[in-house]
Amino acid sequence: MKVFERKHGEIVETMENKGKEVARGVEKWGGDAKRTRDDALKSLTSSKAKLSGELTSMQSTVAGSTDSYSKEVQTQMQTMNSTCSTAFDRQTHTKQACIETTTSLGVEVQTEYKSLQQGMASTSRNIEGAIARVVL
Repeated sequence: MKVFERKHGEIVETMENKGKEVARGVEKWGGDAKRTRDDALKSLTSSKAKLSGELTSMQSTVAGSTDSYSKEVQTQMQTMNSTCSTAFDRQTHTKQACIETTTSLGVEVQTEYKSLQQGMASTSRNIEGAIARVVL
């Protein structure tokens, strides 16, 4: 019985030592897991803040680029509008000048035609008068 008691005591002591060793390992593992979790949360928080900052920066850059491009397009459109208006005005004035020149030339041609007609009629009368005097 004493042998059994001694062996039982040794086994219980070995189990106690093993239980304490396992408990220390679990405590260490729990502490390591907590540190890992805390580090992961810090990393996640840091990444979230950095991503938020980068997205804000990108949004600002895109908004600035869009505003700048919109202003550039608007300026180009105003320039094109002004250029087209000027060209249209010049074309209108050129057409008006052509119409006035054509009208003036038409009046001159008609005037010259009437003068030529009157000159031919006068010459014809003079010839008829001269012929009438020669025949008489």
